[in-house]
Amino acid sequence: MSHLMNLPILLLKEGTDTSQGQAQIVSNINACQAIVDCVKTTLGPRGMDKLIHTERDVTITNDGATVLKLLDVTHPAASVLVEIAKSQDEEVGDGTTSVTILAGELLNEAKKFVLDGINPQVIIKYYREACNVILDLLDKVSINLSEKSAEERKELLIKCAETTLNSKLLSGYKRFFAEMVVEAVGLLGEDLDDSLIGIKKVTGGSCEDSKLIRGVAFKKTFTYAGAEQQPKKFVNPKILLLNLELELKSEKENAEVVVNNPQDYQSIIDAEYRIIFEKLENAVKLGANVVLSKLPIGDIATQYFAEKGIFCNGRVEEADLIRTSKATGASIQTTLNNLSTEVLGRCDTFEEVQVGGERYNVFTGSTGTCTIILRGGAQQFIEESERSLNDALMIVKRATKSNSVLPGAGSTEMLLSTYLYDYSLHSIAPNVLSSKLNGVTSGVASGVTNGVTSESVNGVNTGDSATATTTANNSSNSNITMNDTDTVSNTTVTKNATTEALDKKSGIAGKKHLIVNGFARALESIPRNLAANSGYNPNDILTQLRSEYNKLSLYNTLSRGDTEVSGALTAGSWFGVDCRNGKVCNPYKECIWEPSLVKKNSIYSATEAACLILSIDETVKHQPRQQPTQ
Repeated sequence: MSHLMNLPILLLKEGTDTSQGQAQIVSNINACQAIVDCVKTTLGPRGMDKLIHTERDVTITNDGATVLKLLDVTHPAASVLVEIAKSQDEEVGDGTTSVTILAGELLNEAKKFVLDGINPQVIIKYYREACNVILDLLDKVSINLSEKSAEERKELLIKCAETTLNSKLLSGYKRFFAEMVVEAVGLLGEDLDDSLIGIKKVTGGSCEDSKLIRGVAFKKTFTYAGAEQQPKKFVNPKILLLNLELELKSEKENAEVVVNNPQDYQSIIDAEYRIIFEKLENAVKLGANVVLSKLPIGDIATQYFAEKGIFCNGRVEEADLIRTSKATGASIQTTLNNLSTEVLGRCDTFEEVQVGGERYNVFTGSTGTCTIILRGGAQQFIEESERSLNDALMIVKRATKSNSVLPGAGSTEMLLSTYLYDYSLHSIAPNVLSSKLNGVTSGVASGVTNGVTSESVNGVNTGDSATATTTANNSSNSNITMNDTDTVSNTTVTKNATTEALDKKSGIAGKKHLIVNGFARALESIPRNLAANSGYNPNDILTQLRSEYNKLSLYNTLSRGDTEVSGALTAGSWFGVDCRNGKVCNPYKECIWEPSLVKKNSIYSATEAACLILSIDETVKHQPRQQPTQ
């Protein structure tokens, strides 16, 4: 009987693939990194485009959400990154590439800790703590739009739209479309329902032939004989909207009529005509000038309305009919019996106009809705332009709703990264910190060569610089790897040396320090990729950015809880990547703005995605069920 106790217990079907443990976590991280590598080159104004050829179509785009949507991702862990990009696109409309890159870098940093034997739950705990710290910090440093005048507010919103369009196909016309987008969002009203903004694409012409219509416009649908005799323009028209078919339609199924003589058959035909003409007469008696229906309006109805001086159009798309309803105040009817004039809508003018090679029905003078008619050459160009314009619309909408913005160009990420480096150092227990610092400082003083004074080592003199070669320890990676010719400030050298010593001696507090530092390094991936995609050396630019932010003593400034913290950071305290010249720029003065909601959502979503993937230690894959052989 004893040998029976050693038999394996089979819980899963034979052939089921199971992978678990550290190797599975690393495998999931590597799969996610492949997704990041695919989209990271699209980031920024100098990002590259992707050409994706599917069975049905060819798409050229640099929109992260579109790229990931068109990729046929089968790896279960990698699909998590695809989903957060889709979520970011649906929630805020932009930042899809940033959230994917940030999530990938968080996983890449966590991979080092996992390989060093740190439990993934410890990494998750401190990742979430770091995320909460910087989300609170973003509230402090955001620029509040409600404190600005109407003109300043409008200009900031235009700059937000321009920042989004910088990396898009429409970057050459960014001011033209940014003003159009801000005006369109301004017409929506308080609820900011973006479904009330229609974007219609008409091939031909240039981008600058695009225009904003303060009302509803949609392409003329198929019409029957007699439509040419209908009037094409009305002033103060009365509009009737229907979800009703106005044509004779023969029954091909479930219909049978037995007649004994031709007169009976004729009475059936007369009844059909009488029914449809009663409907048409009711529409005329109601006083409608324009009749639109989601369902077909046939040739008999078209000719009847033409005789009465009424314009009609059938097979109108549901979205256009709903926008017309909200713009004019008309209610969509499913019957023409016993109607009152209250169901009619009104606007200033209605007319049928020529746009390129198409005829468009245009309602103007209505409130709460608008239509952008987008012009351009090739079909792929117009489709990408539509995606770019949609991103800009969503960004302006979110900036208007959240009422706060932040400087872009990677400056916000660098500020958060610098703050987290200092936060991780100060979060170590005070007794541990104080017992290590003296030895660390003296070690730095003896290790740094040529011109570093004792004041410099202690961080008092930040103006001098030292030339040093510092190599990051594999377990911490918090130091900067530099060539012999690279120059950094002495405060950075001191901080790195302090970090290295504390990492080795502080136990649990040291783990937190390492993991939070990893989070800080992941944030630097945004300015790093901005610089790399622009063709410049990312290490040089990151070194300059670190040097500038280290001079600000951000932790001491931002930890006071002052209500005017953002005011202390507005003038000259923001530093980002100048993608045109390969230098450090001030995005605040350059007017490079992004809604704070985009940053918050990107950081939170990326953190949660990384934590989700890190929490998976086993994958069970069932074999596909085989079809029985005939």
